[in-house]
Amino acid sequence: DSSGGEGAWNTQFRQPLSIVSAVGMVETAYLTFTKLTTKSVLFCGDDGGGCGDVLNSPYATIHFGSFDVPLPLLGFLAYTSVFLLLQSTNQTITRNALLFLTTSMATFSIFLVSILTFILHASCPYCLLSALLSLTLGFSWFFVSNDDDTTDFRFGVG
Repeated sequence: DSSGGEGAWNTQFRQPLSIVSAVGMVETAYLTFTKLTTKSVLFCGDDGGGCGDVLNSPYATIHFGSFDVPLPLLGFLAYTSVFLLLQSTNQTITRNALLFLTTSMATFSIFLVSILTFILHASCPYCLLSALLSLTLGFSWFFVSNDDDTTDFRFGVG
């Protein structure tokens, strides 16, 4: 049943979470562009400030053998996946996939903010925005009712 009921999640959350994931898509697309073109990052000072330091750090790229993937590109793919899953009508499958994906994103964001704070000692508003968006998506699933399409919030995912 795609409208609610047994095994479904509160579909009222689809639009707000789609907006959150769309903001994440735009932000990570921009960071991917700046990483690949080596342009300075807007609103981070003339030299890119902390953002440039973060994007040029060894933590901003994941190495797959001889192929390097910018971390913001993986973020873009994750936000895009969340956005597309939120558009699906198969509630049972998408709910489980979204729960896994958004929880993973939130967990990885905590890890990345730890690196930002304790290793790089840098401040990057884009990184913090992405972490906030990921945490919002990840923790939102703990407040989604699976009984019907009411606005009844309950702690728990199942």
